[in-house]
Amino acid sequence: MSEVNFNNIFKQQLSSSIDVNSPFQEPQLHNLFQKINEMVNQIQQNYDKKVDFRKSESPKMIVNCFAEAINSIYTSVQTIESQKQQLNQAKAELEKAKKTISELKANKDSLQTALNQQEQGFHDIFLQKQTEINQLRNEIEELQKKKKYDESNDSDKQYDITVDIKSLVNIQKEPIRVIYSQERGITKQCLEEMEHCSFVAILGLKNKGKTFLLNELNNENFPSGYHYSTSGISVKIDNSDRNNIKVYLDSEGINKPARYNWSNDSDFQDYIKLKQENDDASCNYAESQFKRNFQTKVTEKFQDIKSTEQIQMQFLLEHSETIIIVVGIISLEEQKIISVISEMFDKDIIVVHNLKEYSRCEHVKNEIENNLYDLFPLERRGIQLFNKAGEENEFVYQDQRNERVFHCVLAKKDTPAGEFYNKFSYDYIKQKIQLNENKKSMNIAQDFSNFLNKCLRDFLDIGYSSQEKKNLKVPLSDVLLSIEEKETCDEITLLPEYEIQGTKDILLDVFGRFRNMINYSIHLQGYKKILEIELPGDTKLTKASLIKEDEYQVMVIQANKQIVYQDQQGIQEIFNNRNLGQVYHKIKVGKTTENLKITKKFTEKRGIYTCEFEITKPEYTLSIEQQNK
Repeated sequence: MSEVNFNNIFKQQLSSSIDVNSPFQEPQLHNLFQKINEMVNQIQQNYDKKVDFRKSESPKMIVNCFAEAINSIYTSVQTIESQKQQLNQAKAELEKAKKTISELKANKDSLQTALNQQEQGFHDIFLQKQTEINQLRNEIEELQKKKKYDESNDSDKQYDITVDIKSLVNIQKEPIRVIYSQERGITKQCLEEMEHCSFVAILGLKNKGKTFLLNELNNENFPSGYHYSTSGISVKIDNSDRNNIKVYLDSEGINKPARYNWSNDSDFQDYIKLKQENDDASCNYAESQFKRNFQTKVTEKFQDIKSTEQIQMQFLLEHSETIIIVVGIISLEEQKIISVISEMFDKDIIVVHNLKEYSRCEHVKNEIENNLYDLFPLERRGIQLFNKAGEENEFVYQDQRNERVFHCVLAKKDTPAGEFYNKFSYDYIKQKIQLNENKKSMNIAQDFSNFLNKCLRDFLDIGYSSQEKKNLKVPLSDVLLSIEEKETCDEITLLPEYEIQGTKDILLDVFGRFRNMINYSIHLQGYKKILEIELPGDTKLTKASLIKEDEYQVMVIQANKQIVYQDQQGIQEIFNNRNLGQVYHKIKVGKTTENLKITKKFTEKRGIYTCEFEITKPEYTLSIEQQNK
């Protein structure tokens, strides 16, 4: 039996099927051929073991089988190579796509940069134009306000109701006009239907922002600012909620300057003419004569203005259930006003600190911590507004001496400080007004007339016009005024049987306040109340009586001013001898429910008069003490 070399047969068969120069000389194919060689070697080993070819198939057939297997493998390898070529082609296309994407991205970045530059340019132009538009809009608004103000200095076209008081002394010649704004749709009929009204007084020194606050509370646009001032008592009605109508009473401000018409003063014109035409001696005489007459006129004019101002302020305080006092960076005079009002009235008092020059929160905070806490015993309190989540800026400052006095803050509008403080302050004021339960009907003319009948004699010397009644010394009636109804207004005037003889003899201190206004304090000691009053200088107490007035017990104080002589360069001059000057003042010492009785009449020590009262209803006193605890 001849020897068979399977390796030679395999290689011959393989060389007939596969080109040795084929590109399939890859590591993977080499490994495959190596495994086939191993199988051929194993067959060769089996053959060398004396295989009987008579019982087995021909070696050539075995090799053919292997060749077929190799051909099958070769076909698979070709398929793999084809897929590899496709993969390489896909990779090439992918690289090309990546390159295209990179180029597009570079173009995009370039375009984005150009777009950003163009957008920034447009933004700068927009801001510039927006600033110009805002400036023009502000100028237009100011012109509209000025036009509105100039065309109608009559407040009846700006407010719903205006109580126009020219002068208390000339009330017979120039009646007080209660004007109803026809332009704003206010008629007497619609006023009669308003029954649930909350009255709110807005007080403060001139040009502190009272009208500005009113605009913000009502979304109105009344003229406000240094060049505008409210005339008389101006009324704004917010009837958006018929069950809770808010009536705002705005005033022209405290401490209005006294204006004098020099051009129509005959004495002054005569003095100027005489001074131009005559010698020094004549001028000296004319000057002394003019000064005496002029001093009297100016004093009377000033007293008339201050009396008119005071009576307006007093009406606002007594007729309102909520009092808003608008202040700036607080002054001594404003501090006095706040203290006096909080002592005199048991009402909700909101002090609004209008820091209109402050635009940064830290400056406002510094003003509160370094000034307000030193001026008032304040305690910071968080407030929960209706249907609103609590925010860090929702707090007010409560006066620890009077739990009904609260302070809140405003800052410059449209600034970071304004955004932080203002909205909450407006919402808090609205909520405080809404919670007030003391509602009244709307009748401003009748209410103001009743008020004047009660207190007009505190400011004016009023007597009968007929000499017969003067001689008989007939007491004055409780009703001094009449109301004449007209189509668009009501006129309040003094009844014809009376005449005004002048203002009360009042002097003013350096702050422009009445010197005959009595400073007083009331202290609670167990079942007793101690009233201490300080009368103005050169004044002596002549009479004091306890009366009932509405729901209060009132101490009526009467005092006479003594003549004061003043030595000036050796000449004795009477400083004041006008009826010796009479002081008449009312002090609310308690409510009628306390049933006060005088246990110790007034005693004087170092200018301080002291009076004691006994509270005959202990349960009322105990409730007060419990509240204080």
